[in-house]
Amino acid sequence: MTSAELYMLYRDKSWQWTDGAGRMQAEGRRFSAWAGSGEKAAWAEGRWTVADNGRLCFKAQWHSSSGVAANRTCFSHRELGETIYQKREPSGDWYVFKHAAPATEDEFSKLVSQDLVTPDLQRIKSELEPAKQLSDANLKAQQ
Repeated sequence: MTSAELYMLYRDKSWQWTDGAGRMQAEGRRFSAWAGSGEKAAWAEGRWTVADNGRLCFKAQWHSSSGVAANRTCFSHRELGETIYQKREPSGDWYVFKHAAPATEDEFSKLVSQDLVTPDLQRIKSELEPAKQLSDANLKAQQ
């Protein structure tokens, strides 16, 4: 798939995950996400990119109660007829992302126009900040 095709597929969409969501904003190619809950909650901000080799990547700083970590996650896409296949790089398996006649079980059906990230992002950030301060204080006390 071309970068233009991928851009049109993902721009201004939220990708629903089992335990969170990622948002690909067209403006500035901004990527934001949240995942998990409670002590396992995390949030991310960064960018999303597409390339003419069919690759979509998310490069972001993930924040959790244990600190901040950079992460890059990429997916390759291929089209055969009107069916889109996807695999997580570097070693995922190919699967049908979108059937020619979209099916409800397609991963594609988890891409929605509704912003599923921004409304929860500030809440998650504010919940994690006290946990991070406590973690930082514990680390300093142990030194």
